[in-house]
Amino acid sequence: MQIYYDSQYTQELMQRIDKKFWEDHQERKVVHLSDLCRCPVKTWCRLMDMPVDREDNNGVGIMMIGVVGQTIIQDIYPEDEREYEPDKDLPEEERLPSHIDIFADHKFPVEIKWSRKNIMRGSDIGKSWILQVTGYMAKTNSIEGKMVIFNVMTGKLNAFRVVMTEEELAQRLTEMNELRKQILLAVESKDSNLLAMWEEECVYCDYRPTRKKDKVGMKTCPRHTKSKVQVSQDLSPSSV
Repeated sequence: MQIYYDSQYTQELMQRIDKKFWEDHQERKVVHLSDLCRCPVKTWCRLMDMPVDREDNNGVGIMMIGVVGQTIIQDIYPEDEREYEPDKDLPEEERLPSHIDIFADHKFPVEIKWSRKNIMRGSDIGKSWILQVTGYMAKTNSIEGKMVIFNVMTGKLNAFRVVMTEEELAQRLTEMNELRKQILLAVESKDSNLLAMWEEECVYCDYRPTRKKDKVGMKTCPRHTKSKVQVSQDLSPSSV
């Protein structure tokens, strides 16, 4: 008997897992709440059917660990509190689609994330994650929310409590509605310049120019900048 490392099948598995993980996110054709928590130009690129070509699958293993951890946390709550859709009973034209990881006791949203970075204080949490949990709080009119962050390197889990006033909830809801309108207008007019961009996300954006894309003439983000500012990329996907 002989055993050989199968690099070809290893790569195939990684690519198929990555594709499966992201396919629902890429194929959706409306603005979701999570789209309002990252660079709006990135959402514009997706809605303009710009192709995605991630250059490597190095994060697949980390992603798999995170998904398992998230599933375990969700499974300790009743089924009707998991993947909660706050707008499911609204008319379709009024919905801002989203799935809250856990709507605990139907009183407050719990958002689960994972990272390789040690996140010990509230100030360590990236703004996209903060915008997401506060967005869920606004949609459920909850003055309190929870963020659970699982470190996939150490296995440590930290929970954070987020508190907002009624006025802040109303302001957050207005912000999301206005940004959604701006994105839809930019898509309708095919003009990304109508949107403010987050240059700090350019360095790892799926729509950034690359040699491979340039070689085959693939469309890329028209607003991309080679910013030297780098932030830690969210390893967990934003909930849809």
